[in-house]
Amino acid sequence: MLAKNLMNEFDAKAREWDNNPAFWERAEVVAKNLLEMIPVKPTMKAMEYGAGTGILSFMLSGNFSEITLMDNSSEMVNVMNEKLKTSRVANFKPLFFDLEHTEYKNGKFDCIYSLMVLHHVANSGDADQ
Repeated sequence: MLAKNLMNEFDAKAREWDNNPAFWERAEVVAKNLLEMIPVKPTMKAMEYGAGTGILSFMLSGNFSEITLMDNSSEMVNVMNEKLKTSRVANFKPLFFDLEHTEYKNGKFDCIYSLMVLHHVANSGDADQ
């Protein structure tokens, strides 16, 4: 579970998030590795959990028929939506959603990926917890 102060922190940082070159560099490496490791087909549907402003998914947009960008920071989702208005990407579905507390029942995905998210999840299924 993201603590309330972390949510506020991500909401506050959303407008400047894309200005950090390290975030772009990390997403580029992850996108490259994901495409090398997973036999992605253009008919596949994907979901990025904890998508932030969608940097990683923008890099992968041409590889999937549809990508749901899910985040529980409303400001990150607002930035995603603004980026979509000025881009040529048509296969994104930005979604403000708290997957930790609510079950998602609106579809199935062939691929689910995340970047720098799991350390924010209170119980990621680790047997030691």
